[in-house]
Parts: sequence; C-alpha cells; structure tokens
Amino acid sequence: MAKFLIRWMLLAFSLCTSLAAQASGPLVDAAWLRQALASTAPPLLLDASPTRQHGAGHIPGAVSVDFYSYGAREVDAATMQARMRSWGIRHAGEQLIVIHDQGGTMLATWLFYELHRHGVAPERLRLLDGGLAAWKAAGGAVVTEATPAPPPGDVRVGALREEVRARLPEFLVGAGDPAGHALLEALDPPYYYGGAKFFSRGGHVPHALLTPTDDFFRPDKTFKPRAELEGLMAHLGVRREQQVYSYCGGGVAASVPYFALKFLLGYPRVALYQGSQKEWLEDPRGLPLWSYAAPALLRDADWLNGFSNTMLRTFSHSPISIIDVRPAEAYALGHLPFALSLPAERFQQDLARPDRLAALLGPAGVDPAHEAVIVSEGGLNKRSALVFALLEQLGQRKVSLLLDSVDDWGLRGLSLSKEPTRVGAKKPTLDPTIAPVDYQAAPRTVLVRGAGTARPGLPMVYLALGAQPPSPALPGMTVHLPYGQLLDTGGKPKPAHEIWSLLAKAGLPRHAQIISVGDDAGEAAIGYVLLRLMGFTDVKVGGCSRAAVVSAGVAQCQPDADQSPAPSTRAAGLPAGDGPACLGPAGLFHQPRPPRRNLLAPSRRGHASGGRQPGHGLQPGLRRARPRACAGPGARGHGAAGGPAARLCAVGQREGHAGGQCPGAERGRHQEFCRLQRPAAAGAGALCTAPRPAGAVAGQSGTPRRGCRLSQPPRP
Repeated sequence: MAKFLIRWMLLAFSLCTSLAAQASGPLVDAAWLRQALASTAPPLLLDASPTRQHGAGHIPGAVSVDFYSYGAREVDAATMQARMRSWGIRHAGEQLIVIHDQGGTMLATWLFYELHRHGVAPERLRLLDGGLAAWKAAGGAVVTEATPAPPPGDVRVGALREEVRARLPEFLVGAGDPAGHALLEALDPPYYYGGAKFFSRGGHVPHALLTPTDDFFRPDKTFKPRAELEGLMAHLGVRREQQVYSYCGGGVAASVPYFALKFLLGYPRVALYQGSQKEWLEDPRGLPLWSYAAPALLRDADWLNGFSNTMLRTFSHSPISIIDVRPAEAYALGHLPFALSLPAERFQQDLARPDRLAALLGPAGVDPAHEAVIVSEGGLNKRSALVFALLEQLGQRKVSLLLDSVDDWGLRGLSLSKEPTRVGAKKPTLDPTIAPVDYQAAPRTVLVRGAGTARPGLPMVYLALGAQPPSPALPGMTVHLPYGQLLDTGGKPKPAHEIWSLLAKAGLPRHAQIISVGDDAGEAAIGYVLLRLMGFTDVKVGGCSRAAVVSAGVAQCQPDADQSPAPSTRAAGLPAGDGPACLGPAGLFHQPRPPRRNLLAPSRRGHASGGRQPGHGLQPGLRRARPRACAGPGARGHGAAGGPAARLCAVGQREGHAGGQCPGAERGRHQEFCRLQRPAAAGAGALCTAPRPAGAVAGQSGTPRRGCRLSQPPRP
C-alpha cells in the first residue's frame, strides 16, 4: 500500500512538473489548459471578467474574480490577503494559477500584476492567451452554472514588490529624461492627442509614447508574437537599457504594456505607474499634459524673445540660431534681432546635395549644436518646412519653426532690426556678435532616393499631400490627404486631435515606414513636419509624387509622359545630380503666403507703430498701409525676372488688374501702397515693374527705394 501511494505521488508530481515545463513562459494556450484541467493536479483558474460576463458563460471550474467588484483602490496587506485566500490561492507548493478574461483586454494582465506585486512568484502565474475567446475557438466547453467556492487558501502577504510599481516622484523624473526613460501611455489615440479626457484635461504626459492596449494584441485577441512586439518597441525607440514606466488613466490599462515588456520580452527595468493620469492631474503643481507628441517643434514669439535677446546674448549664452528663410529683400526691410538671412531658395539649390549646405551654414553663423529656429512668413509653409527637413538631414541638433510671422512679432511690441546681424570674431567680453563655426554634424536620413526599401515587420506607406492623388500610382500603399486640410486658416497646424482624426480617417497606419510626397518637395516637407509633430517615428521626405516639368519658371509635378508605373528618382525620391525641377532650383516657392499686415510701413509719427523705437520705420510722414496679395505680372513671384517676388496692395484693390499696377480709381479712402520685392539678380535699379505713378515717393534724401508708394488721397 505504501509503495502504491509513493508511486501515485511521484506520478502526480511528475505530471505537474511536466505541465509546468510545457508552460515555461507566462502564456498558455487552450490546448495546454484543457490538458492541465484534466490532470490530477489541476491549476487554479481565475476569471477576471466582469461578473455579468462570467455568468453568461465561463470555463468549467473558473473562479470569478471580478475587478469591478473591488477596483484598483489601494488596500492594506491584511485586506488583500483575505481577498486572495477567498480565491483559493495557497502560500506555497506546486499550485499553478491561470488567469483569463474575455480575451484582448486589460483585466487579466492587471490581476497578474496585482498577484505578482503582492508576493506570488511569477513562476506560478500563467495567462490564457486569447482568453475565453481563444478557449471557445478551440472547442472548449463553456458553462453558466456558478463555480463552487474553492477551498480557502493560506497565502501570506508580506512585503510588497515595490520595484514593479512607480511612484509620482520617479515618474516625474522620467517625464523629464526621455533619453534614459520610456513612458508608455496605454490609452487610445483620442485621449493621447487631447480630443477626449477622463479627468479635467486631455492629452498625455510630456515625452510619453502612444502604446494603446490594442497595439499588443492580434485580431484573434492573442498577444502578438515576440518578434512583432520587439519590432514595435524598436520602431518607437524603446531600448532595453531604459527605465520603462507604463501608465494610463487610472493604472489598469497600463498593465498590458507592463506585462508585455516585462514578462514576454524580458525588459529588465519595467514598472507600472498606478497613479497614472489621475494622480498626475490631482497634483497641486498643475503638472502639464501635451496634445502634440513633440510640441517643442513649434515656437512662438514670446518664447524666442525670452531665450534670444540682447541681454542674454551679451551677458550669458543663447544656444539658438535664428534662420530667416524669407527673401533677402524682405529681410532687409526688417527682421528679428540676431536672425541670419539664409533664403529658402538658397537651400533649394542644394536640395539634391544637402551636404553642400554645411559650407554655407557654418560661415553664416549657424551652429549645429544649437536649436535652429526657422523664421518665415508665418505658419507652416513650403519654405519653412523644406528648410526644416534639410537641417534635420544635415544633423542639426534640434530644429523648430517660429509660427509667428515678422509682422506678428512687431504687433507684440517686440523690436525689429534693419541692419544685418553681425557675424564675425567676437570681442573677449560683452559682445553679442555671432561667431562663424565649422559646421560639423552627424547627418541623418530624411530625404530619400527612389521608392525606398521596406524593412521587415513594417509596411511602406506613401502619404501623398498634393491636391490630387498621385498619377501614376506609387509602388505600394498610398494615402492621399491634401496638406491644406491639416492646417488652419492662418497656415498653422490644426489641433493635434483634429490632425489625428484626419490621418485616421484617411487610413494612415501609425506603425509604418512613411514617405511623404507631394506635388513638389515643399508639400512633402510639410507632411514630414506634421508627422514629426504627431510623434510618427519613421518618416522620410520623398519629394514629388509625380514627375516634374518646368512651366513658365514654376516647378510643378505632372505625370510622366510614358505613364510608367515604375517608380524613379523623379517620381518618389531624392534625385541624383541636379534632380527633377521640383527638387531643383527652378522655383519651388511659387505660391508665397500673403502677409497679413505690413508693420514696416511708417506712420505719421515718424516710426512704425506698435511701440517700437524710432529708427525702425522706413519713411516719416506716411500712414501705415494694409497690404494684401496683388495679382498681375510678377505678383506671385514669377515675373519676367524670375525668382520670388511679392506685390503688396492696399485694402480695397481688386486682384487681376492689367499691368500689375495699383489703379488709383480703386483706392477709395485708403492709402495706396505697392511694393515689389525682387531678387538681387533683377538689378539694383529695378524699383517697380509698373511705371511710377504720379505722386510716388522715392524715399528720403533722394535715395531710390524698392517699390512705390502712392500718397494718400485727401479726405473728403
């Protein structure tokens, strides 16, 4: 008899050990569970589904552990111990615990986290992969009868595993150190981008990465394979040496990325921030939430004036290089203090060879270790976007865009300068002169050639931002979304949740290798900036979505003559040599954004209004004009002289008048003001394409001025 008992015990032990060995990882499938439940030492099966779902059908023998009956509130050790004993959890031995939910949700992973944190060894814990859905799909039996209460357990809850839980102070440190930390938000995109909220504000913790729970599951509700999850983390830039914190609204959904990284991928430093957004927003310091993933790509006038001013540059240090990409003539009429004039057309000339730009930037005073702030006509436009992409290609440490125009800057009462920014040798002390540098940086891949090569695990997707879908079709998935839909009426990016809604509706996948293309390289660059702003990590600029031709000095993209569907460097990528016209110097910027107001037209007080000091105005005795875009030869930047130009006319003038003049019959009570900005190549003597009207003022002391001004008609 004794020998029989010993053999029986050895057989049971070997069977239990065999089952445990078969389930060496934290996930088990339905076939393993069916065999384990039929063994002489079945595991304890815990159903984390809500009570109503458990009652509607559950695996035979499953004990209901309804999260919603006890919640995520913190309880003392004695309360948690009593709760775990009521579920039948024993203190020691070979008891395996299998947890499941309906499949593809956060409830099973949360219970796994809770048991592990309260002392249950991870070797004893298993998760049914795919939950009840996988069990049913495998033909497993389902019952509706209530499971009898299990025998009370004897588990003892002692010291908690605090290393798996993050607290607010350390989480706050992680939010400020994206290099050493990775913050994973498990909420859906509308919450991340601020379009929805659980509490007082919407958005995400600064520098957090968007990792909703659905990212970790396949359509059948099982976890994605290890290789696919590894690829997802690599795509997001999450590294094993980083400290990883997962969070959500209240801490429960965060258990999905926590479980995946810690127990499926084996990341060594993973913790769950239970307080999550609720605790973050309850903090009396008013901790911030972002809506854009990278809001620091956009700057405003107040920020730039605060960190780049004469006092700071004279007595301290300002690691900012301000690059004014407007035409040289616009720069000469007035620019931000310490701005360096580097017209976008100069960048465009070397679009196919961005390495040549390094020889231009360093002597001009652009430091590759600085943040380069791009100043343009305001908003996000082709000029600023293309320069942004080129600077990132060169390896500039940080690049951002000033959304305010020079006019906006002046309307805030901030000073403007007409003298070129001094670049040269600095004096030993108290000298704000900008010193030239040797521009040495580590180039990055932003501009791509040809159609690109898809890497394993991620699809190649073209985002076409032109007015019409690409023709012929590009070689791969193409999402068409005209870039104008992503900008507001002022040319600035729309709120993050609106951009996300448009991208999702168009069908752009979040995890893909994306090549931004357009009818010209400027449109493609706008797409690049917007996706970087939204946190897309693998984005490139591919230039034209259609082959380019030059018509009347304007670079446009049109279908190839042979309508060949095969991609070429002219169709989808950075060209070799001089490249196609839309990527070369033929004139990308053929639609300059009309300025909202001309701050540099002087007032009768002898200087420009807006609180600036005398000396910033152009000419005393004239009232400020209110210009707008004006049609006619040269008015859109492509007259006989070629190159960019901008004709500005006063309010009240109709567009489309003959000869590009400002007809006096349409002036009404407003002062008429015309100015034509022409490149230096047009000749210093070029004042106005139209004959100078009677009453035009050439400027003070007989000095010829670019443009023409008509004196104001007498008041009636």
